[in-house]
Amino acid sequence: GKAFSIAEAVVSLIISAIVVGITFVIFTIIFERMNDFKVQNQFVNDLNRLTYSMNKDIFECSTIVIEESELVFYKYSGEKILYLQQEDYLVRQKENFIDTFIVATSRLHLDTLYSANKKVVYQRLAIDIKDTDRVYDLKFFRKIDARMLLNTLKNHEF
Repeated sequence: GKAFSIAEAVVSLIISAIVVGITFVIFTIIFERMNDFKVQNQFVNDLNRLTYSMNKDIFECSTIVIEESELVFYKYSGEKILYLQQEDYLVRQKENFIDTFIVATSRLHLDTLYSANKKVVYQRLAIDIKDTDRVYDLKFFRKIDARMLLNTLKNHEF
C-alpha cells in the first residue's frame, strides 16, 4: 500500500507547527489590542454609568444632602441612596446593591439657582471629575417645586 514517508510526515508536522505558531501570535496580538481598548474606555464607561445613575437618582429623590465626602439622596419612599467619595473612585450604595465608578472626584457641591424671572428654582449638583489630563465639571439640575421649598423652610435644610 501507499503510505507517507518519514520525511513527508516531518514536513507536514513542521508546516502545521508554523501555522499554529502564527495563529497563536495573531490571537495574542488581537487580545492585547482588545485589552488596551478596554482599559482606554474604562473611564468613559464609568463616567456614562455615573451620569445615568445620578440623573436617575436626582429624578427620583425628594432631598439631596452633602455631608463631608458623602452625597445622600433621600427618595420619596424613605429609601436612602449614598454616594461615597474616595480618592480614585466613587461608590454608590443602595440597600444591598453597591456599584463602583472608577472616577476620581475632586469636588461635590450643591447649591440653588433661580431662573431669570425668579419664578423657577433649581437645585444644582456640581461634581468635578479628574482624568489623567483634564477635569470634567459635571452639573446636574432638578426643578424644585413649591412643596419642597415649604418643607425646606419648615425644616431649615436643603
